[in-house]
Amino acid sequence: MNAVVNILGHLSARLDRFAPMVVPSLARLVFAGVLLIYFWNSARTKIGDGLFGFLHPSDGAYIQIFPKAAEAAAGAGETPGDSDPASSDPSTEG
Repeated sequence: MNAVVNILGHLSARLDRFAPMVVPSLARLVFAGVLLIYFWNSARTKIGDGLFGFLHPSDGAYIQIFPKAAEAAAGAGETPGDSDPASSDPSTEG
């Protein structure tokens, strides 16, 4: 029984020596792994198909990156009556 306790004591001492170097490195590795998946999935919604898909971003990419410009472009083709659906519906009159 003493031999097992001694082995565990020596093993614990070795691990304590490496802990200041290993624990921060493992934390960084886990953090980077989680963010890699998050950002990779985000990028997949924005790039086009194929090897050079990053050269042809999707419409969703423009909408997410430049929301005010996309909103202004979408509103540019409307006429004044288009914004109020009740004004064009004859059943609401009267």
